[in-house]
Parts: sequence; C-alpha cells; structure tokens
Amino acid sequence: MMLALPAAPPTVVPATPTASSSYQAAPITAFHEHPAQMRTLYDLEEMATLTLQVYGRDLDQWQPIVATPRPDGEGYYILSGHRRRMARLFADALLLWRSETAVDEAESVTLEEVCEFLTVVVQTYEFLDVGAEALAAENPERSLPFVLFEGDEKAQILALQRANYGIATPDRLGIAHSFQQALEAGAMIAEIARNAGQPASYVSQHLALNQVPQELAEQVADGQLPLSVAVAVAAVTSTDKRHGLALYILSCAPDYPTAAVIQQVARTLKRWAGPQLPLEFASQAARNLARCLVRLWQQVVAAYPAQAWAIACAFMTQGAPYDQPWTDHRTTYHWLARLGGERYVGEAGEIHWALVTEELLSEVHCEQCPIAQLPTPPLQSDLARGTADVVGRPCRTPAGAAVTRCLNGFAPQDPFLVQVPWAWADHPGVVRQGSRYVAASFAALEQAWQAQAAAEAAEAADDCPLEESANSTATTVTGSWGADSAPQPPRSPIQRMRQQIADFVQRHATMDTDHPYATPCNRCQHQLTHSPTQNPAVPHCAWASRLRNVSFHALIATEGPERRPIPVCRQFAPQDRWRDLIPHQGPTSALPAGTTRPWLHQQLLALVADASAASRGQEPFEWLTGRPMNATERSDEWFATQLNEQIGELSDAQLWQLFLWATAEWQRHKRSHRAFLLPMAGGQLIALQAVVWPTTPAPARTDDLPSPSLDP
Repeated sequence: MMLALPAAPPTVVPATPTASSSYQAAPITAFHEHPAQMRTLYDLEEMATLTLQVYGRDLDQWQPIVATPRPDGEGYYILSGHRRRMARLFADALLLWRSETAVDEAESVTLEEVCEFLTVVVQTYEFLDVGAEALAAENPERSLPFVLFEGDEKAQILALQRANYGIATPDRLGIAHSFQQALEAGAMIAEIARNAGQPASYVSQHLALNQVPQELAEQVADGQLPLSVAVAVAAVTSTDKRHGLALYILSCAPDYPTAAVIQQVARTLKRWAGPQLPLEFASQAARNLARCLVRLWQQVVAAYPAQAWAIACAFMTQGAPYDQPWTDHRTTYHWLARLGGERYVGEAGEIHWALVTEELLSEVHCEQCPIAQLPTPPLQSDLARGTADVVGRPCRTPAGAAVTRCLNGFAPQDPFLVQVPWAWADHPGVVRQGSRYVAASFAALEQAWQAQAAAEAAEAADDCPLEESANSTATTVTGSWGADSAPQPPRSPIQRMRQQIADFVQRHATMDTDHPYATPCNRCQHQLTHSPTQNPAVPHCAWASRLRNVSFHALIATEGPERRPIPVCRQFAPQDRWRDLIPHQGPTSALPAGTTRPWLHQQLLALVADASAASRGQEPFEWLTGRPMNATERSDEWFATQLNEQIGELSDAQLWQLFLWATAEWQRHKRSHRAFLLPMAGGQLIALQAVVWPTTPAPARTDDLPSPSLDP
C-alpha cells in the first residue's frame, strides 16, 4: 500500500520566540538526521504514544525542534526533535489512513489504533524511520517550525547528546556512534561523560563498540554479550587479530565463552605473533614437523587472516599448545585439520603425511640429505624409523617408498644429530644422550655405520639358524596363563636367548597388552620389520642380533583368576612419550588437596631413587624409560632424566597417577619376591606378583600387604 500525507494548512509560527532563538519554518523534507544521532532503533509502542500526543495537540511550543544548517547548505541537521518530526509525519498520515478504513472518524483515536497503523508502516517500509522519510517525500510542501541552533560541530554534538538522555533510552550502537562523533569533533572523554551525565568508563566502553566488527557489536547491543567483551576485543590493536577474535566469539553462539576467557585470549593475541620455530628440537622429525605446521599457518594467515586468527583463538581456549602445536599429537592433527582441511587429514582420523611433507617441507630434499648418502643396501639394524613411508626413513628401509623427502630428513644448514639404534651403543662415534644414543656428526655416523656393518658380517659368519621344529618355541610353561609344552633345550647360548625372545613374541599377544605396565612388541623401539641377521628365522628384535642377557616376566593378579597376566619384557623401549603412556584418571587439571606439582616432582625423584638403591638388577619404571643393551652401562638416572624432560607435558591427573605408581614401585623393590599393590582406575588397588617367565606362579601372600601412604 502507498501511504501519503494530506495537504496541510500553513504552519503557524509562534509570535513569541524562545528566550535564545526565534522560530523559523522550513519544508519538512529539509530536515535530516544528524550524523551523531544516538538512536538507530525505534520502539513501536513508544513511537505510537508520541504520535498519539502529536495527533491530538500538535507539537508543543515549549519544546521546539532544534536544528542547525548542514555544512553543504542543503537543509538542516536535527539536534533535538528527530522523533517528534517522525511523529508529526505519522500523525498526518494517520488522518488519511483513518479516512481510507472503516474507522468512524468521529471516534477518538486510540493507542491500539496508532499501533496498528505503525505496524502497517513497518510492513510496508520495514523500518519506522525509512517509512517516515517516504511519507515526507509524498508531500514535500509540508513545513515544520524549528529553532535555529548556533554553534560549532562539537557544541552541536554535545547538545544532541544532552537531548537524548532522560527522555528515552537510546540504543547502545547509537550511543557508541554519537560518542565517536563527539570525540572526532574534539571533545574529551571526560567532557562527553559530564555532558551525558555518565561516568567516563561508560563512555569508554561504548566507544569500544565502534572498534569491533558490526555483527559482534550488534550482539553486545542486544545484550547477548556484556560490554566488557567489546572492550577486550577493541583492545587488540591488530585489525586481523581483532576480527579473528570476533569471528571466534560469534562462532560459539549461543554458548559464548565467558568474558574472563575472552579477556585472557585477547591479552594473549596482543603479544603473540603466531607459532615460531625454536632454536632447538628433541629430534629432526620434530624440527621438520614444526616447519610444516608453521608454513601451513603462514599460508593460511596470509590468505585468510581473520579465519586463521579465529582458529588460533579456539586452540587458546582449549588449552592446546598453540604456540608449539608440534609438541602434541592431538594438537598436530587438529592444526592440520582446521587449517588444511580434508587435504591433510582423512575422515578416519589419519594424517596424509605424504602431502604434508611434499607441500609444506620445502627445505628438505633427499638429494641434499646426508642420511641418503650412507651406503646401500641398509643394514639389518639400520636407521629406519619403524615405517617405510615419509614418517620413517624410506632410504634406510628395505623396499622403502620412493619419495623426495621425509620427516626425518635434513636440510643443508640443519644441525646434525641422529638417533641411532640401541644395538649401536658400543660403536665408535656413538654417544649417549639421556636414555638414547646419537651420532653428533655425519663423520661419526659413518664411523658407527661401518662398525655395525662389520659386526653384522661377523655375526652372519658365525650364525646358525633356529631349529625349525615344534620344539623350538620355549621352555616348559604351565599354568592358566600359558600352554604346556616340552621343547628340547637349544644347543648354544645365543640360540637359547633367541628362543626366549621368540617365545615372548609369540605368546605375549594373548595376555593383557592394554595394561599400562604391559610391554607389547608393537609399541617397542626394538621391534624390526625383518630379522636383525641374515638368518630370517631370528626374531625381528634388535636384541636378537647377538648374544645378550634378556629377561621376561609376567605380572599375575593374586586375586581374581579371571584377570589375564600382564606380559613384561625388560628389554622394552617405548616408542611414545610419557604423556601417551600414562593414562588420565579423573579431571586432567585436578590434584588432591594439599599437593602441588613441585611437591609431586620431588617425591617422585625420592621414591624412585630409594627404590633403585634397593633394586637387584632391575630399575623402577623400565617400561617407561627402557634399559641399556650393554649390560655394563648404568641406567639408574634414566628415570630422573626423562622425568625432568617430560614433566611439563604431563597433566595434573597423569602426574598424580605416576606418583601412585611410584609408591607401588617403591613397595615392589623394597619387598622383593612379594606381591605389591598397583593403583588402577577408580582408585582400586590390585595385588600383583611378578613371576619369572615362564615359571608357574607361586602362591601369593596378601595377608600382610601394607596400604601405601599418600599423605603429602
């Protein structure tokens, strides 16, 4: 429908002007909204009430419309009376609307009728102010009385703001816009606050709405988020970071983060420039993985800055190591998934490492990598890292994948430090670094490789195959956890050793390999993809390459025969970090009252040191630390070394679990050949006894088991 204004008689200008100015008149279309207008929203019922008043008694002379000339000379800006002008337009149109409807014009106009009329205006023009301007354009000859305001831009804006307080509450976006106009006109924040009768913090908080993206400002204005969120976001000086933080907040709707969380993220964003490559890495694979993740970040932040910073904000709120995402496998996966999408990760949770290295690891190439310069074919015990693809070292693996680079490769300027197999521990050029063995230069690596090649050649000359018969498995085993057998004893010590290893490899998979204390071959650094000698019958274990002292046992529950035994290989060297081996029991950030991480750290070192002093050839927590392949080498400090290296990666819950286990380990080593209590999930204590492989377990004595004291 089209709404039009009826022709109106000439406006009567009062003979007595106001004290400071005289009345003037101008066409109603000559009046415009001031750029600093504080209202952007109009309540329909409030406008209906004002329209009804104007309809009944016209504009009050004691409250004139105040306007000032526009700088371009085209009409006037309204300083006071913007809503009254709209009400005058609606009142005139209401008269025509009533004549076109079935309403009895003799009846008095009601508020409900005005609301119905304004609803038609909104349905026609969508917004009340747009409808008012359309109605004004229908009758441009309609004049309006006003009082002329004289003053500079700053005085105009302050006068406008004074007029908007105390009569009707303006919306937050309108307040923010008007305050910004006053600020740009030269007013100080304190001056704006005094003029509006508000504290300075009120002005500062509303000014922040002008510095954040419009969609976020609207959420704050609607009361979905507190003003403090806008203040926190506006404090981020970088435009890209600010937009990224706003995008992250909006993506969380309706479950927005708390204001405290947003404020912390904003503080972090202000000082964080994105992930940076550190100077040192624990391994070359870690360095190359960091290169990939940093390069992916750089590509995304350059192409889609707001989206990249929004993703970074998500990592910050989740407690992930956003500054070094390569230090945590879960964070690595989500970093590739969020920034790279389906290109780098699959639906089943796998990472497409071939694409990751090919597209993001340009520094490394096989033609320039020193590892690729070693002689071929690879040795039985070589530098392969467990797989034949880019995650391992394809060039040092039989039938390795044809690739141009891998995660373990070296760039020309990289510092050279290569971890070598434990079987190389005694070779020249190899040094021990904590609980691992390394070659610190390519010359040292070549020297160690030559020594290993000579050792394998000598072993091949003296080697004899294992007997291929049903009697070549293990010594006699009886009991509920092993099948009975009666093999013939092997002829030589090395055959007996290899037969022990083969027996464990064959039978341990039927036991409880999921228990944290279990040492399955598929999680061990010593597991090989092939025989360590030229004899294919030798078990695929680095310890089987030559005669060594090996030991196996099982942990048997002294109560509850339904529990499967836990297989333990004392040669076990875990592939994973402690954070992946120690389970979480309870909340990840919860410690019992009265305990702290430094206290737990101190107690762990003390418990393990005391248990180590009481041990008889077996160190505590060998399943976490590994043990040296050379029987003459000490490993009593390996736990302390690795704990100091990795404690920062453990959650509070994992650290507490490790402390409970350390108490059990201390009890175990202090009470040799006796059952010990191992804390399990839910606080349950299970009595276990170590039984030498593969002897029948002896009856357990549990009547005098002490309860470990856990008091700090």
